[in-house]
Amino acid sequence: MAETLRTGGFTGRRCANLPDALNQRCNASGTLSMGGIAPKTGLSGIFHLRTNARQPFSQG
Repeated sequence: MAETLRTGGFTGRRCANLPDALNQRCNASGTLSMGGIAPKTGLSGIFHLRTNARQPFSQG
C-alpha cells in the first residue's frame, strides 16, 4: 500500500473472465492504474496485476 502512495500505483491488465485472470492470460483491451491517492473511476471488470517478490513491487 505504501508503495502505491509513493509511486502513484500499479498497472493492471483487463481479463476477459476469471479463469483467464487465475491463469495469468489477460490480454483483453484495457489497463487500469491501481492504488495511489486519487480514486479510480470509469472502468470495471476483472484485472490482473503482476508484482515483484521484493521492493519495488510495481512492475509498471
